[in-house]
Amino acid sequence: MDDMIDSEGNIVVEEEEMMRLRRVFIENADIFDILSLNIEKQAGWIENEDSDMAITVRTIVKNKEVEVKVLKSLQKCIQIAHLDAMRECLMNNDVDGAVSHIRFLHLNYGITEEEYRYAELWFYIVI
Repeated sequence: MDDMIDSEGNIVVEEEEMMRLRRVFIENADIFDILSLNIEKQAGWIENEDSDMAITVRTIVKNKEVEVKVLKSLQKCIQIAHLDAMRECLMNNDVDGAVSHIRFLHLNYGITEEEYRYAELWFYIVI
């Protein structure tokens, strides 16, 4: 994670660079789905200062706000990878393939509702 943050605490790796891993996100979808859930939980713990787990996480993380930004960015990239994979499946008339990605989509993981609705529109156009 240190490679992603410079000495001033700024994110060095941009979302575009993370998106190069989209194939990895899709091929290991179950693992990244669980990772995204854990990111959501940890972000909540970090924001909730009364939690014992948050205290533990804060002692490990030098700059919690930057850490949360990086983790949330990863969540968003995983969601985009699944939306892109759904669109690709739909363009190839692979409805079953597109449907298989739905279980990996989660609200509040960095994607706007409009982006989800756009994917839904693609689904209805194809079928």
